[in-house]
Amino acid sequence: NENLLVTGATGLGKSWIACALGHKACRDNRSVQYHRVPRLFEALALARGDGRYGRLLKTFSRVQLLILDDWGLSVLNPPELRDLLEILDDRHGRASTLVTSQVPVEHCHDVIGDPTLGDAILDRLVHNAHRLQLSGESMRKKNARNQTLDTNSNPGSNCRVSQSRCTPSRGTDAHDRLESPLTISEIRTDEQRVLAGGENRQGVELE
Repeated sequence: NENLLVTGATGLGKSWIACALGHKACRDNRSVQYHRVPRLFEALALARGDGRYGRLLKTFSRVQLLILDDWGLSVLNPPELRDLLEILDDRHGRASTLVTSQVPVEHCHDVIGDPTLGDAILDRLVHNAHRLQLSGESMRKKNARNQTLDTNSNPGSNCRVSQSRCTPSRGTDAHDRLESPLTISEIRTDEQRVLAGGENRQGVELE
């Protein structure tokens, strides 16, 4: 019944690690719930209005592993602080909670805002928690740098495809059309050509 705090800058794989541990817990026949913290607070606010608040808190208290992702993206308001304290108090010493955050543990008080509630929340979360601090370069930035755009990897491919669809006709006009650069407005799909041909044939039959 120990907790885990995964902290580090954005793009380092905190959510990936949390989900991987959640999958492992599921394979070990343990109950798991995953929530992004901003959406969790929205769900709790709605539940407070329609009478599901107590039942929702009871569900959180019973799950064996509760994953709270993206905690600390913004300063918590008083109702959110009370919700978080209720969740952690019900789970303290009974079940495990995994929290991912960009905020280092020593700066958590800045996100919580209220010193009294902050001490109560961190006392139930931090003191029996393992800490995993990630560092390095964003994985999203690495992937974006390794990928090349289609226009760079195969320049002029769109022009060749569009020219291959042009059917030459008699006269110098056709030659001019093939020699002049094609624009996007000149490229028509096969379906559009069929529809255009059908309209022409219908017009001939009516005449």
